[in-house]
Amino acid sequence: MIQNSSQKSGFTLVEMALVMLIIGLIIGAILGAGKIKENAQVADISSKFVLYESSAMKFREVYGELPGDLRDPAARLTNCATAPCTNAGNGDGGLDSALVSFANLSLTDERFSFWNHMLTAGFISGFKGANDMNFGEGQPAAEIGGGFRIFYNSGNQWWPYVLGRPSHAIAFFNTPSLGAGGFTGFIKCSIARKIDEKFDDGFNRNGKIQEGSGNCSTSAAATTSRYDRPGELTSSLRWITKF
Repeated sequence: MIQNSSQKSGFTLVEMALVMLIIGLIIGAILGAGKIKENAQVADISSKFVLYESSAMKFREVYGELPGDLRDPAARLTNCATAPCTNAGNGDGGLDSALVSFANLSLTDERFSFWNHMLTAGFISGFKGANDMNFGEGQPAAEIGGGFRIFYNSGNQWWPYVLGRPSHAIAFFNTPSLGAGGFTGFIKCSIARKIDEKFDDGFNRNGKIQEGSGNCSTSAAATTSRYDRPGELTSSLRWITKF
């Protein structure tokens, strides 16, 4: 018996719909994974800002002086026998306040021993505490790369806490030692914006959280400096502290 049959090539509408559904699911998964990763980065950086600020304030409550500014760390901190822990500050309430704002960092600066004093006292962890400026060694590192630095400022127009006392910032940064020249950074503007909106006013040149290089805004004015440039651009980020 000869059976006549016609074989059709190509996809049916049902098959096409299934293919489109699968493609949509794959794209959604990729975009969702990217969003989850970015949210994780926001959480990591912002939680460390909060931790380091609160830990420094607790340290001052216990020891009467800021970490890094402590005048007799070897005598007052347990297991403090080598640099940078043994590097004493001058107790003036400012971290390297005699230096020009945003000066380059050195191994003997109060801004560097700030981290080791807190590490030795048990207030923070997650880096080696070595006499080495590299992130993860003598200064805390971030999961996305780069790490955290301390800056002192005596009167920059952008910083709000300068009336009658020193002003410090914890900065998420891309270089362990450079001063203002390292403000290019590599935190995405989209991440910086989320952190700013979560904890502050959403203006990248105003308030407690400020983006370092100005890459994320078309305006330099404090009250109009919204994050209105592409989110993939990068910068550094400063958390103006309460101490």
